[in-house]
Amino acid sequence: MDEAINIFGTSKNVNLPDIFALAMGKHEQEKILHFLATLKSNTSTRHCAVLVVQTHKNQVLGAQALDMGANDLMQYGFQPAEMACALIPS
Repeated sequence: MDEAINIFGTSKNVNLPDIFALAMGKHEQEKILHFLATLKSNTSTRHCAVLVVQTHKNQVLGAQALDMGANDLMQYGFQPAEMACALIPS
């Protein structure tokens, strides 16, 4: 995960994504939370939106991701219609 953030490590990088969609599987929960914290603490990426998609519903970790700065949470896995609503402003 730390290697991934190095791509966005400079403020001179103009190719930042508007949103990060992070898949939080059963075995990657702590890594995803660490990556979320890294995104939100990095000056280049802190204003990018973050959508966390849980593949295994866990209300405590979902709430923690939102507390840590995730902009939206999908608790029931990947659902195209729900993701479209989360990504496309109304």
